[in-house]
Formats: sequence, structure tokens, C-alpha cells
Amino acid sequence: MNNYTFMEWNINQATNMSGENLISVIVPETVTKVDPVPDLICLVEYSRSCKNSDDFIALLDQNGYGVCMTDNGDGMNDVLLAWRRSLFTASDAAESEDLEMLSVKLTDRTGYSFMFAGCRMRLGDYNCNEGTWKKRRMQFARILNSLNDRSTDLPLLLLGDFNNNRTNLNFLSKDKKKNAFINLWSVKVVDRMAEEYGLKRYTPSQPSSIKAVESIFQEDHLICKGFSVRDINYDRSFTKSYPDIYINGEDFEVYDRIRRESLWSIPFGSGIPDHAILSGTVGI
Repeated sequence: MNNYTFMEWNINQATNMSGENLISVIVPETVTKVDPVPDLICLVEYSRSCKNSDDFIALLDQNGYGVCMTDNGDGMNDVLLAWRRSLFTASDAAESEDLEMLSVKLTDRTGYSFMFAGCRMRLGDYNCNEGTWKKRRMQFARILNSLNDRSTDLPLLLLGDFNNNRTNLNFLSKDKKKNAFINLWSVKVVDRMAEEYGLKRYTPSQPSSIKAVESIFQEDHLICKGFSVRDINYDRSFTKSYPDIYINGEDFEVYDRIRRESLWSIPFGSGIPDHAILSGTVGI
């Protein structure tokens, strides 16, 4: 069996409203220092229209990676996939129109081929209601159908941010409308739809994508078939290198006791990564 390490990271770049339109230095410094070195990289909320995108791609190239990206236009979220050229040859990259999804066929040195893909479910808007949940479900349905057409006979490795709301489905609000997401767009729905294609979801048990302590929001997942999976983890250790930015340590969301609500500790539009890195090892 051949084992490969992977990382998926929502880098929050496309919401960079600072006017600089630059990838934060946190991203290249972290990606090139991750231990163990990732064989496969998926970045979501990347923006190829940012001013230093070419520099970042050149850095990946210098570190031995092949790269492909979507092209969703200026200021839009893109997906970036990268793979170590010493381990894989790539062919047949494809993106899907009106979706944040990208896939590429990789073949390793022993001749095994698989489809490597990355995705992000677009929010639609920031109001959590039946309309937005249905739109996210429809996006996933299209992604699954597209990947199935491209990888029917191949193992599949899909990484991404699924924006699936809370993962604690035992929670029930007194307002029944707030519970509607459970059957419209939640990990329960993700699992059911993935299983129809022979796929299985893998998610770190704890903590979450957003907070270092126990949390109900786990939105970054690995979905695959034909692979064994181990050591899957949410890694937020990169925050320790930037204490002046991550003033709340490894938490990207904090509870405001005065307002009695959870607030982002990373300002919206800052372009600063606000998700943990999803990492692990797959075997084929």
C-alpha cells in the first residue's frame, strides 16, 4: 500500500477587502513548513486574481509541486490543488461551471491512478434559511454527479469546506424552522448523498474547524472511496507563529458574554485564514 499525506485549508483569501488584494504571508509560510510535508494540497477560498498569486504558485513550483486552479473571476473564490511532482503525474484537470470545484487525475509511481478533487459549498448568502440550505445541497449533488462521471472506475479523494452548519444534530431549537437544516443540509445529508456514490466522509472527532475547544462546527471534511484513512486531524498550530494576529490563540470564534453570542475573532474581509488545516494520511 502507498501512503500519502494531505492538507486542506480554507485560507479566507477571496474575502480580502483590505484593498491590498494580497495572499497573507501566513499562507506561503505555513504551507511550506507543514510537518509532515503534504503530498497533496487543497486550498479553498483561494483567489487567483490576487496580486501575489503568481509568486505563490512559483513558490509551490520551487518546492516541487504541480498546480491547477479554477478561474472564477476577479474577487471570487477559487479552488487550488497541488501535488508533489516526484510522486505523481497529472492529467485531465477539469472544473465545473458555476461551482467551486476542481478535479485532476493523478497517477503515482507504481501506476495507481485516482481522482483528486477539492470543493467548497457556496454560502448563497449569510442568512441561514431553507433557501440557502437547499442551494448548498444542490451544489453538492452537481459535484457528486460530475465526479462520478469522471471517476466511475477510479478511487476518489475529495477535500473541502462543506459549510454544513452544526454537526451536533441532537440540538433542537424551540423554533422548529431553525431545525430544518438537519434534513436539508447537514452532515446527515452529506453522508446520505455521498453513500449513494459509494463514498464515505472522514472528519476529525474534535475539535472543530473553527475552535480549538469542543465545538459543534466541523465543516472541513475528507470524502473518498478506494482509500484507507488515518491520523485525520484539525491542525491550528500555525496560529502560534502569529500571536499578534491570532490574539485568541487557536480559536477563530469567541463568545461575547455581553452580547451573548459567538463572534469571529478574525475580522471579516481581512484575508487572514480562519479555519484549521485538515490533515491526515491516505493509503491506496
